[in-house]
Amino acid sequence: PEFAREAALCLNANGIRTYCFGSLRPTPELSFAVRHLGCMAGIVITASHNPREYNGYKVYWEDGAQITAILDEVSKAADFSQARTMEESKARAKGLYREIGREVDDAYMEQVKRQSIHPQWIPEAAKEIRIVYTPLHGSGNLPVRRVLRELGFEQVFVVKEQELPDGGFPTVAYPNPEDEKAWTLALALAKEKDADLVLATDPDADRLGAYVKDRESGAYIRFTGNMSGALLAEYILRERSLAGALPPRPVVVETIVTTGLVKAVAAAYGAELREVLTGFKYIGEQIRRMEESGEGGFVFGMEESYGCLAGTYARDKDACAAVMLLCEAAAFYRRQGKTLWDVMQEMYAAYGHYRAPGRSGSGWTGCGRSRRSLWAGSRCWRYAITRQERERISGRERRRPQGFLVPMCSTLSWRSRAGSARALRVRSRKSSTILE
Repeated sequence: PEFAREAALCLNANGIRTYCFGSLRPTPELSFAVRHLGCMAGIVITASHNPREYNGYKVYWEDGAQITAILDEVSKAADFSQARTMEESKARAKGLYREIGREVDDAYMEQVKRQSIHPQWIPEAAKEIRIVYTPLHGSGNLPVRRVLRELGFEQVFVVKEQELPDGGFPTVAYPNPEDEKAWTLALALAKEKDADLVLATDPDADRLGAYVKDRESGAYIRFTGNMSGALLAEYILRERSLAGALPPRPVVVETIVTTGLVKAVAAAYGAELREVLTGFKYIGEQIRRMEESGEGGFVFGMEESYGCLAGTYARDKDACAAVMLLCEAAAFYRRQGKTLWDVMQEMYAAYGHYRAPGRSGSGWTGCGRSRRSLWAGSRCWRYAITRQERERISGRERRRPQGFLVPMCSTLSWRSRAGSARALRVRSRKSSTILE
């Protein structure tokens, strides 16, 4: 919290009111709080899943999305020795420094739960679905467990060794749900508890990874960000369409490195698919443009690196909501006698196969000349590409010689943005401050 407090006091010294969370919070809650409190900007101090030496300064604008361009005013701060600050006691006395907590947590949680589509069906299956969850020593522990508890999920088992926040990450070398090694403890607990779902959020609690149990083999199937995101997109579009709850011109937004499967899903429900540059801030920018122009209604946004957002309460990816929706989908399909892996296979049959490079150990999955491999966690399925399957894919994917190759890459953004903050040392991994 030291960096967040210093950022707030610097702003206070310049006559700017700030609201500071008193302790660790998920990054998407900061995005929500900016608009909830009517602020002009927000700041998150975080290194995400990187070592604390990479602590960086993430800035959100008044729309709740990360800024997409460096503001001209930043270049005017040529001499940092002239930066102002003031004592916290004086800032509090003048009403410039305000601490926030439970009241914003409650408002944020209510908005997250509003994204639920069938909350009335959850209790029926919640007693049977067994969920293992790990926050990977980050900020997801309290909000994720709270939303699952309030929606009625009873059998949630948390990896105790990774439950509490710890910027040293003592149990993992790399606390990233994209890294298979980060799942060792969670998968061990899943086998012990015979879990149906195994979930992990990154330290920011803005990205979600998942393993799903295959009832036939008993193996746990790893869901990539493309898989879980496409499954949620299909679930949301179908169920909201049936309920008549889609906006007049529904829009789904994905980054250019995300699977083409989402494009096929969006087309099936009459939704426009917009592609943006890599980075969820560009998805947030699209939400603002839709609101300003009145052209299109945002329904869902995702990127292949395990981040997604349903609704417009926040303008950044939110793993807390993603956990809720994925568990809800598991409960929904369980009523039909299906697992999420069953549903994923049904989607491939309905929309075609869209292969994205996936890593197994240190290598990449390969593909034959006449057949392709679809990597799904620990299992590799073979299938032939047919003319009909090619015709299901539109635009960019169809023109590619490989037909179904969609790049899958991850950017460790704070490694390039940390700058001089790399030399800093701090035990607290993440704190947040927002300003008026």
